Amino acid sequence: MRKEIEEEFKYLVPREQYQMLLSKCIERYPFIRYGLQVNYYYDTEDGTLNKAKTTVRIRQQNEKMSLQIKKHIKSNNGLSTSDEYCKRINMLPYALRIPNVPYNLYMRGVLITERKTFSFGKNSFICFDSNTYLGTCDYEVEIEVDKADKNDVLAVIKYLKIDKKPIESKSERFFDRLTTINNKKTDTVVMKCL
Repeated sequence: MRKEIEEEFKYLVPREQYQMLLSKCIERYPFIRYGLQVNYYYDTEDGTLNKAKTTVRIRQQNEKMSLQIKKHIKSNNGLSTSDEYCKRINMLPYALRIPNVPYNLYMRGVLITERKTFSFGKNSFICFDSNTYLGTCDYEVEIEVDKADKNDVLAVIKYLKIDKKPIESKSERFFDRLTTINNKKTDTVVMKCL
């Protein structure tokens, strides 16, 4: 598996602020792509890996799929750092095994992200993510930072006027929602057909 270190600022914002920030980016930064990505999350029944700040997912973009293992290392003043391991795959399994994990992991659900990406600096990006999962939707702005653009990122944050505060990753929000649903699984809705 190929290893990368990912550094990004993440902001979870209300829908109205998301739209306003998107408009500001359109005015100043070059738009480079629109895309959909589907994350299939894997873990044990009790969420052992998520509790250990490790995400196992298969990410699908169009017909291409990659197995990704992401170890969340730290979050400091809004900047999240992770080790990410990635390998191309050609099938979507229900269960899988990964090195150094002594048990099977099972598909726990799906998160779909609609992403609009803008560029700045030499190789950095502002990503506007609308995430849909488990009956909910949230809005996130990610600023993916290349080491060469450390100074430019501060100008982007200042221009957008967004507060640096720690947020949960997409996978943490997904698994929190899954736990909430599982705790309420005794709720039953009776549908009447006409």
